[in-house]
Amino acid sequence: NTAFVLQTYQDIANTTTINPLVFADLDAQLTAGTLSRADLVARLVTESGFAAPVNTLAAYYLLMGQWPTPANYSSVLSTTRNNGLSSAIGAAGQGQGTILGSNEYFAKYGIVPTTQLLDSPSGLLPAEVFLNRLHQSAGLPPPEALDRVRFRSNNVLSATQGRGYAVVGLQTALSEFVTNTNSANTAMFDRARAAAVFYQLTRPTAAVTTDQIATRVSALLDLGTTAVRGMPNGTDRTAAFVRAVADSVLRDTLYSYRYVTITKHPQSLTVNQRSGAIFSVEASGAPPLAYQWLLNGAPIAGATSSLLSLTNVDATRVGTYTVTVTSSAASATSDPAVLKLSTTQSRLANISTRGVTSSGSNVLIGGFVVTGANVTQTRQMLIRVIGPTLGRAPFNVGGVLANPRLEVFTGSNPNPILVNDDWGTQTGGQAQVTAIQQAAARVGAFALPSTTSEDAVVLATLPPGLYTVQASAAANSANASGVVLIEVYDVTATGTAGPKASNVSTRGTVGTGNDILIAGFVVNGTASRRMLIRGAGPTLSRLNVPGVLADPQLKLIDQATGTVIRTNDDWSTGLDAGVIASASTAAGAFPFASGSKDAAMIVMLPPGAYTVQLSGVGNGTGVGIVEVYDVDP
Repeated sequence: NTAFVLQTYQDIANTTTINPLVFADLDAQLTAGTLSRADLVARLVTESGFAAPVNTLAAYYLLMGQWPTPANYSSVLSTTRNNGLSSAIGAAGQGQGTILGSNEYFAKYGIVPTTQLLDSPSGLLPAEVFLNRLHQSAGLPPPEALDRVRFRSNNVLSATQGRGYAVVGLQTALSEFVTNTNSANTAMFDRARAAAVFYQLTRPTAAVTTDQIATRVSALLDLGTTAVRGMPNGTDRTAAFVRAVADSVLRDTLYSYRYVTITKHPQSLTVNQRSGAIFSVEASGAPPLAYQWLLNGAPIAGATSSLLSLTNVDATRVGTYTVTVTSSAASATSDPAVLKLSTTQSRLANISTRGVTSSGSNVLIGGFVVTGANVTQTRQMLIRVIGPTLGRAPFNVGGVLANPRLEVFTGSNPNPILVNDDWGTQTGGQAQVTAIQQAAARVGAFALPSTTSEDAVVLATLPPGLYTVQASAAANSANASGVVLIEVYDVTATGTAGPKASNVSTRGTVGTGNDILIAGFVVNGTASRRMLIRGAGPTLSRLNVPGVLADPQLKLIDQATGTVIRTNDDWSTGLDAGVIASASTAAGAFPFASGSKDAAMIVMLPPGAYTVQLSGVGNGTGVGIVEVYDVDP
């Protein structure tokens, strides 16, 4: 608000001298939302400093029949403010700093008016021809005989008519034609006001053409006319008009190009030793934008992207990170983001997937990894396939699989190492059922209603390796397909050293509505972790998978708030494509081709519960894989 108030006073009122009490009041009103930025502009338009750009543009349009180029506008306005409008209008031989002496004027008309030319009825530019042109540009009726006399030889200055050029000279006569003869010409000055607000607030660059400016001003004029049409008598129609125009201009892309505006600042992070860290910034301004990241105020060599990706973080990386974003017009520095180290190890605590399962190649398959090189160190894993309980309150999911069967496979072994149909029936008997209930309570998994429910569960101690969970209909089930939830919980006692559970990948048919693929996971501990999330579709066809999802899209959601954290459609279109590719290789994931329609993102996530939705663009359907990788050690 401070910068906006100062800049707008300079743009519109041509002053930066503001009473401190007024300044504080404006800042408070803008912060509270009781005063809009458009209202402030409308208020400043009444200041005397705004008369110069309005009169300059009115004179320019009258003489040229078009708006000035941005460069010539700046020059002419400067002349107006320093020496008055008559000097800015100029005359032959006065050069680029004047309207009549500009290259633009000569290029359009090929002749510059002088008193001698106007006085010659049969010459190249008689006063009759020139005055007709002025009336037409002003939107006035053709001049009458009295108008012609006044234009040439009237020696009386009044509020409604100027003096003739034979009396005071062409420059002064034209200046008075603008400000006096047209003093009641609301349409002309509305057009000049709209143009002045546009020029002064957006500061169009040299690349913006006069045709583009004319189109924009016409749109602003129509907007303002619509905004004030039908207002009752006595209403300040001019203020309402200017407010409508200002509101539109302040949202203009060109206005934002005057500044570098940081729309999303980097966020502070706490990570574990040897983990990664990702900082990012989002900014708007005149392209191309340049970036420079700094650590504790010192530039980081090579850190010149909007994304800063760090790996193997140690004490030398701890500190305060900022980024300076620079355009051709301005620069801005982000809020500081602090990177800290935590000695409490975070990990991926549980992973889950919801989807439709059927039979054969349409069985829902969930995969997970227990990392580690020492096979003697194990993790205790609770694995559940929930069907009928999903259909009950509070979930009330429709079309669930009434009686699911759970099978766990490892590596390339075609035979399952663990099988369960109804969770209340365990090979370990009631003791195993009780252990399952205790493990579920320990990790906060929702309780199953009774041991008679037909959901499937196993509690297993697993060494490092790759595992898949298949959810299918029980052999005696009449309902062969439906929605199920595959869950994998690491229920190992807290503080146990050794391998960790990481990664979830699920292959299934991606439908629409409730039948999309949904993965869930929990990050526990006190530190953020880098998570690689992928939605594979077209790449699966290279792996000989039939009927793939042609164009997948991902949505990452914070379960606690329902907030959408990130979305992605095509993985290689973002600045983090290189980071995603490197992380995919490190995680052992099959590669995506550059330019493929597969989706992916890499994000820093603090402890919490998250959901990933995989769906098809335009409600497309087909076989897809949703993957979540914990890529930190």
